[in-house]
Amino acid sequence: MAKRRTMGDIAEKAGVSRSTVSRVLNGEPVVSEETAAQVRRLAAEMGYRMRPSRKRGERSRLESKRVLVISQAALEDGGGGLAAVGSALLGALSELGCLAEFVSWDSLDIGRVNGVAGAVLLRGAPGGQLPECLAGIPCVQLLELPDSAGLHVDVITMDYHMVGVLAADWLHEQGCKSLVTVVPDNPVASMRELSFEGRARAHGCKVTEVKAPGEAIEAEDASALVARIAKIKPRPDGLFAFNDHTLLALYSHLVKSGFDLDHGLRMIGCDAEPFVKALSPRPATIDTHIPEMARRAAETLLWRIGNPVARPVTLMLRPEVVAP
Repeated sequence: MAKRRTMGDIAEKAGVSRSTVSRVLNGEPVVSEETAAQVRRLAAEMGYRMRPSRKRGERSRLESKRVLVISQAALEDGGGGLAAVGSALLGALSELGCLAEFVSWDSLDIGRVNGVAGAVLLRGAPGGQLPECLAGIPCVQLLELPDSAGLHVDVITMDYHMVGVLAADWLHEQGCKSLVTVVPDNPVASMRELSFEGRARAHGCKVTEVKAPGEAIEAEDASALVARIAKIKPRPDGLFAFNDHTLLALYSHLVKSGFDLDHGLRMIGCDAEPFVKALSPRPATIDTHIPEMARRAAETLLWRIGNPVARPVTLMLRPEVVAP
């Protein structure tokens, strides 16, 4: 009688750990596609068969495809970045056959949670604590904030600090010395701004911070912000905007105020919004891989629904500069 193949046999053949094999065969989306493909191929070649282990309660959750997307505020009120994340997430969930419903934390109650298979938390939960109505509901957090580290849920996020570092490095490479940041007053902006300022000062640059009224800027606010930027001495030759929507709001006002966007003021935003390519001269932006984060969050939620007792996983994507 042929010996029954084990995960240990596959791990030895693939040159990976047994836990890695387990994650691949259980559908956990935190292993590189190259490694996952190798493990699946070897499992098939070696005739490995998974033992069925799902309980009745787990099957009932898998059969339900209704999920909640929970955020602090309405997606359209959260600024360009959050709106883009929310839109990408709803699309990713829909592609996986889920019926996604957006709710704010203020409107969340046991009635809204009843019958859902799981939930995605945009930027964590208020106060870093899950409400009682979500007890026992599989949850995935998309984007991580400092006060949400104790939620003990799966996390799909970006390297916030690296965003600021990349922006400072790019402006330094352009020869900029007098830099200005335009950021709102929130935890995400603070992480980006602090890392930007530290890196820029390490390059010997002067940094001036201009606070924006929010993640989404109206034309009147943009005009006032540019007026403040124009008063900075020495005149800024590099600008880092919290996101591309902020950069777009400032763009025409900077031109009207006499800034030379071809050679005098280099600009870099964040989120790699499609409209950036249409601006002339074209600024740089930082790709935070929003569609990829959304897809990973949706896949991780479905995996978590089927594996409710597995330890929480964290996946952090590295941003990249998209030069003009």
